[in-house]
Amino acid sequence: MYAGYGAPLIASGVTDISREAPKTFVALRGNPDTPGEEVDPGYLTCLGGGEIPEPPLHAKTSQRRKELAEWIVSTDNPLTARVMVNRIWQGHFGAGLVRTPSDFGTRANEASHPELLDWLATEFVRQGWSVKQLHRLIMTSDAYRRGANPAEDVAEGDPQNLYLSHMNRRRLRAEEIRDAVLHVTGNLNLQMGGLPVVPPLEKEEFYGMIGNPKNAWPVSPNSEEHNRRSIYLLSKRTFPHPMLEAFDRQDGVLSCSRRNESTTAPQALTLLNSRFMVEQARALAAGVDTADDAFKKVLARLPSGQERVTVSGFLDRQTENRGGRKEALAELARVLMNSNEFLYVD
Repeated sequence: MYAGYGAPLIASGVTDISREAPKTFVALRGNPDTPGEEVDPGYLTCLGGGEIPEPPLHAKTSQRRKELAEWIVSTDNPLTARVMVNRIWQGHFGAGLVRTPSDFGTRANEASHPELLDWLATEFVRQGWSVKQLHRLIMTSDAYRRGANPAEDVAEGDPQNLYLSHMNRRRLRAEEIRDAVLHVTGNLNLQMGGLPVVPPLEKEEFYGMIGNPKNAWPVSPNSEEHNRRSIYLLSKRTFPHPMLEAFDRQDGVLSCSRRNESTTAPQALTLLNSRFMVEQARALAAGVDTADDAFKKVLARLPSGQERVTVSGFLDRQTENRGGRKEALAELARVLMNSNEFLYVD
């Protein structure tokens, strides 16, 4: 933004005009010009109900929002903690203890482990609503640290793995895939905060964009910004980032309590042919000298005996086809970053 231009830094807010809030009436037959019975402030009756106390005489507002906020996080209201704990559990295990994360009502799924959900909720509140402590508690549990290979008798007794005898294998989410690629190539920019980042895109990726791409997608001038974590990428409701959209990122329009996971042709084309993947594969190849180095960078292990034979032949062919060993290593890096071992967590 040019110096001297642009709106000043402001934050929008809403407040009461006085201690006495305007009265609210039920409109007769939906007509606001014919008010009916007056509606007094109170908590949701479906969640226990109750009246909101009168604010003190010296109050400058009705304090209704304050009362609502305190009721939401009250120790007498277990719903908030249970819903939050269930969402965090879902993020780690792929499904919540209640498998309908946006519905804890009478038509919701019952909790697979109700006592565990209650205990986690009480611990969450006891530890000051600390999300970090809750993550630590879950991730140090035996259930979280189990492998993804089920025992032989699990398929019959617990086909949906409700009792968590093993970890559910899952694919990295859209943002995680991009960040993981940047991490293994050594290009991930860990800078935090700041303005949204707008990375460059190919001409074909602008398909469907409304308006001139130069105006609607102004690329960040600092190229180092382009490799920041995906959480800092510009998110437009009318034009999601093409790579993230291919891997089922939410559309930004509808509420998304749980992402879908699809397997489509554009995903393979994105990971094989996009400029981003080609550039990152070349960056990784520039920092390695052997296939072993590439395996350790991408998969954190050395190749097996059979893999060594296959990779050796692949590198020889690609060295001849691409005109050099580094170019061949870049092709190998791209293959490894397309492997299930890289894209899936087990």
